[in-house]
Amino acid sequence: MALIRYRLTGMCRIKLKKYITVMAVLVFVCVIIPNVRALETFPLVPLTIETKAGAHKFTVEVATTRKQLAQGLMFRRKMAANSGMVFVYKQTGEISMWMKNTLIPLDMLFIDSVGKIIKIVARTTPMSQEIIASDGPIRVVLELNGGMTSRLSIKTGDWIKLPGVFD
Repeated sequence: MALIRYRLTGMCRIKLKKYITVMAVLVFVCVIIPNVRALETFPLVPLTIETKAGAHKFTVEVATTRKQLAQGLMFRRKMAANSGMVFVYKQTGEISMWMKNTLIPLDMLFIDSVGKIIKIVARTTPMSQEIIASDGPIRVVLELNGGMTSRLSIKTGDWIKLPGVFD
């Protein structure tokens, strides 16, 4: 009698494991997959920063569409040393940024309509939802690896050359 009871309990365990596995797959298919968005892709362009110490060349990704501007560098675990991203806005105005879902520290450079750096926020905090405001009208935001502006002596008043935007 005890042997039969054990087999039934064992069969119930197997059925329970199968049920839990099926439920987990259903949750994944019905809840998780629909919420995963395809990440945007970005064109690459050369960018030069003219400083008193000389010119510094970068290859940057360009964000211009609503989706690209919203995504930016979110979910990136690393970025090459001479890389970055520029956010090019259609019109000059006050811009606010944040670091939500951004995993790496960044230097943010706020650039006016003629290519002059008007504000630098160095070493932003990854994953922070603190608002980082331009404090004036700007046309472009450039994001570089955190600490890059101090390493290269990039300062407010320096100039950006970006083909098609600031030639």
